[in-house]
Amino acid sequence: MCTQAAAGFYLNTDVSGYYTGEVKQCGSTCETCSKANSCDTCGANYTRFGCVCIYALNIQGSLTLAPGPNSSWFSSNNSDNINLAYALLHCNEIALAIALAAGYSDVNNTLLTGMKSGSIVTYFTLGVDPNQNPSTFADNFQNKISSGVPGFTVVSLTTASNGFGAGSSSSSSSKDLGLILGLSIPLGLLCT
Repeated sequence: MCTQAAAGFYLNTDVSGYYTGEVKQCGSTCETCSKANSCDTCGANYTRFGCVCIYALNIQGSLTLAPGPNSSWFSSNNSDNINLAYALLHCNEIALAIALAAGYSDVNNTLLTGMKSGSIVTYFTLGVDPNQNPSTFADNFQNKISSGVPGFTVVSLTTASNGFGAGSSSSSSSKDLGLILGLSIPLGLLCT
């Protein structure tokens, strides 16, 4: 039975945590890993956030959302905590909307790092492919995300570019709507 895996692979375990002797490949962004979906080190052009690797060039930001006209679950009639609970239940959909606005087809380079109730404030980190022009990427992202997130109305967007060198920048856009402050829940990356 295998007792050690080469770089880029890990030893698989069963539901009880015992090694099966089977060797599996790490995720494509990991250089090394000790289990599925948990990078120990990252490959070239990637940086580690918790247990996942995203592009080292990234945009960090906050996106403030209010109930949209066709939202069946997020409503101004609900309490702030109920809306936050609904947003947490739908966080994959919010992450996918951010990824799609960035031109990605999946959420592999999108991390939600926290949410706050009231108007739902979603904090995120979005990896930027180093082959793209950072300025163009950021402009395109802001234009697409401002046009909407399904089920929500976008109230404001604030972003800051990281890892772009002298061209790093921050920007924000907002609509003339009030922001209700409330409970804040960090979405820590669970590396179990």
